[in-house]
Amino acid sequence: MKSEATSTLTSTDLQEAYGEAMLELRARKKLQSLLGKDES
Repeated sequence: MKSEATSTLTSTDLQEAYGEAMLELRARKKLQSLLGKDES
């Protein structure tokens, strides 16, 4: 990646980052719920 690309975010970059963050949050919530059910 160019240093220019890292300093300038496009709408696509933001959408991809947001999407990945949402997927990670969902995965963590699912994991926590599964672990919570197994423990209790």
